[in-house]
Amino acid sequence: MAILLALACWASGCDRSQPEPVRERIDHRSVEDAIQAADVYVSQGQLAEALLICNGILEKAPDQQAALQMVAELSQALSRDTDPDQAGQYMARALDVRRRLVQLDPDQPRARLEFGIILQQMRMRHEAIEQYRVCTELDPGSSEALRLLGHALLQDGQLDQSREAFMRLGELDPDAPWAWAGLGQAWMVSGDHDKALELIDRAIEIDPDQRGLRILRSRVLRKQSRFKESLEFMMAFVPEERADPAATWEIAQAWRGLGQPDKAADAWAGTHVANQPDFLSALRAAKAYQDAGQLERAGSWLDAAKLDAARTGLPTEEMPLNLEDLSRWTDPSMQ
Repeated sequence: MAILLALACWASGCDRSQPEPVRERIDHRSVEDAIQAADVYVSQGQLAEALLICNGILEKAPDQQAALQMVAELSQALSRDTDPDQAGQYMARALDVRRRLVQLDPDQPRARLEFGIILQQMRMRHEAIEQYRVCTELDPGSSEALRLLGHALLQDGQLDQSREAFMRLGELDPDAPWAWAGLGQAWMVSGDHDKALELIDRAIEIDPDQRGLRILRSRVLRKQSRFKESLEFMMAFVPEERADPAATWEIAQAWRGLGQPDKAADAWAGTHVANQPDFLSALRAAKAYQDAGQLERAGSWLDAAKLDAARTGLPTEEMPLNLEDLSRWTDPSMQ
């Protein structure tokens, strides 16, 4: 542990035991030792300490690629388990570092891919698409890049180009289920639900245990107003799978399509119990109970949503404060 602390101190520039010119010097061995120390901290789950070491390396050697890679990975990991403001700072740091890695080695497909992923996570979709395109040019055999490109184009409404990307993926790897599922999604958005269902069923034949594919099939059935079939298909899921918010969304929407918002509310209530704190499931339950005319239960679930938001540090400025506000609330998934 003493060695780790010394390395951490060196990386952060706090070693005053040497004259200034020597202290500012950095060599391959010292970087290697510091990276190894950071790895030890990672193995112990002490990600913030590992990030401190890597940031210290970059203060002395800004373009040290191994340290840059670790800073990006650690920042993204730390962003997943903190309050929104801190998460935003971590993601901004990761974004800057991913950009720098691409600048240092623009012909490295993996660097382009990882930069594209974080751009997409931060809703910079057009920039992400550009990185995915370059990646597919640098590495035409990258099925991951084609899949991500297809989905980004789909989200951007570029349906023809999205279908082209998924078709290329299918030609490259016919056993890739998301080639056919992605192509099916593009046709679903275009309104050709029969073609979409055919392609998604093909994907499910390849990977019948993939929950996301089965949820997608239920969605297509719902889009066809086949609410009963969609619901029956989803209710065949085991309880743990039905507690997935994406699955609950389809179950709830099917119940709504059948004219039973109270059942939709019960579905969201069950998902909240399985995933709490989960302010969005609580808020959706409140909205559905309100639509069902069960105002007392709607009020209770609205209170639960506000409590969950406070517990997780989420901003509450746009949270409905009362049932009147709730009646005007639009689910973000519907926007």
